[in-house]
Amino acid sequence: MTTKENIIEAFWKIYAHKPLEKITIQELMDKAGYHRSVFYVYFKDIYDLLEQEENDIIDKLNEILPYIFYSIKNNHILPNIDTKIYNLFKENFPKVNILFGIHGDLSFIFKVKKLFAKILCDIMQLPTNDYKTNLAIEFFINGHFSALLYLYKHSNKINLVDYLKIIIPIFNTLFKQK
Repeated sequence: MTTKENIIEAFWKIYAHKPLEKITIQELMDKAGYHRSVFYVYFKDIYDLLEQEENDIIDKLNEILPYIFYSIKNNHILPNIDTKIYNLFKENFPKVNILFGIHGDLSFIFKVKKLFAKILCDIMQLPTNDYKTNLAIEFFINGHFSALLYLYKHSNKINLVDYLKIIIPIFNTLFKQK
């Protein structure tokens, strides 16, 4: 691993158990095994590190969400979708679980919800200024987040393809095409 990757890994280990505002650069760099000054080669401050990580997750979601929603909309699972989602989960869900957790970042949650809503509206050609549509989107997104966190914690009991088979009818009921 690179120096930056080691710092990031140490950050997530600490952030899983400690609020962001309580994490010091010294503590982080001690855990990563580098001098404090090395941190500033890659980041302005702890908030910059978190923002870079969140932006990376958002970018990856932005790549795969259209693919997922397209599969759901068309009522069939596209080839390799389970591999694509699994890879996204494996790499990012421990981080997302922390960000959605007790010490998480509320602004990140709102960014992800906004991204989900935008892609959902684009693919389903939903009106963005309709109260009922926005309520259905909010319901779907919040339920989906909770279900994905549950799936992550119980991944040995249900696979991603089976999960998609469960949510496709729910999705289609909420967002029926007229």
